Amino acid sequence: MVLCLTGITMYLPAQIGTTFSEPAPSSTPYTDTGNPDIPHPLSNNGGQMPLNHPYNEGELGFEAHFIPTRSPSVGLTDGDLCGITDSPSIFLDEPGTGGWLTSDQGLEIEDTDGKLQILFTEVDLASTSNPVVSVDFYLSSTGYEESSGVMDNFRIYCRMDGGAFEIDLLNTNGQDIDDMGIEGSWLTLNQVLPVGNSAQLIIEVDFNSNAEELFIDQIQFSEGTALPVEWLGFAAFAEYESEAGIRLEWQTATETNSDYFEVERSSDGQSFKSIGQLPAAGESYTVKSYRFTDSRPINGWNYYRLKQMDIDGRFSYSEIRAIEWLDSGISFFPSPLSGNDLFFQGNTFSGQEVAFYNVRGEWVFSAILQSESSLDVSQLPPGMYWLISEGKMLGRILRL
Repeated sequence: MVLCLTGITMYLPAQIGTTFSEPAPSSTPYTDTGNPDIPHPLSNNGGQMPLNHPYNEGELGFEAHFIPTRSPSVGLTDGDLCGITDSPSIFLDEPGTGGWLTSDQGLEIEDTDGKLQILFTEVDLASTSNPVVSVDFYLSSTGYEESSGVMDNFRIYCRMDGGAFEIDLLNTNGQDIDDMGIEGSWLTLNQVLPVGNSAQLIIEVDFNSNAEELFIDQIQFSEGTALPVEWLGFAAFAEYESEAGIRLEWQTATETNSDYFEVERSSDGQSFKSIGQLPAAGESYTVKSYRFTDSRPINGWNYYRLKQMDIDGRFSYSEIRAIEWLDSGISFFPSPLSGNDLFFQGNTFSGQEVAFYNVRGEWVFSAILQSESSLDVSQLPPGMYWLISEGKMLGRILRL
């Protein structure tokens, strides 16, 4: 569930963001007086750490909501360090931080016992040629774990065009935070955004311990420099023969300071995991082509994106490509086929019908499995054919 910040949409000047220096800070934990069993907005409480602030002349505003995810739901009703603070004590257990980066205060989030959602002022990117959003964050070093069936997680992303699609800067859903290498130091997330869209930055945190803390120091939307990689295309193809799997191909027109491409896959288009890497060209002013095969795709829909990493640690994402993989559990041989018998292995049964379609997608021939493992194809003319049975693609064969 996503709750919207309504009202102001700002056009992007040279730079707009927040260092959280405007709200009056506090070191008193925030206590929610609402019902933690239902989603609801969080109001500022006098004297406590503020979780809301209006937009003010180039400084992004923000507002907070709570969404229950755990049972029993406690949320922030027990009082937690969530909101804007200038207390130096928040870093006593993290001596390596050096304090806040840009001012004497910032946003702290801990022990939410449910999803705390911070929504920032929506920014109109229509007048920009290369919009970039950046976020400075610090994640405490501790043991992140599962509780009440929910794994500790947080997500920083942009909701584009009022919810038409979303772009992640960082999403730990489905992953063990302790294995991601993002704890114990200040890190900067940078994400190039599509031109001509509006963007709303959203931070979502679901932690269940006061040792699990996220600090946000600075957020900026700005006019970025030239793109490190100029994309020409990105496509996905299902291959059911040799090198069976989903083949990904992409091309770049130019590359500057590029290090490598990380291939990420998802089953739902939201939570992505890395499945491999390819080195990038580094510096190139000619067309470069890349190819990667996912040899073990998910049965059903697969979503892919490319994470392009720079040598200096910055990164950006490609568009997402979706393709369906139909794993029939059936293989056949020989191919090419010169005789009259085609043999099958796997999930077949006597009486099963197999249809042959030519490369134009036209039905040519159908036959019934004489047993669980063989098919008479003596009436099949020479040519290239796709085999389909029980609504599933089995693969392609060359008939000599």
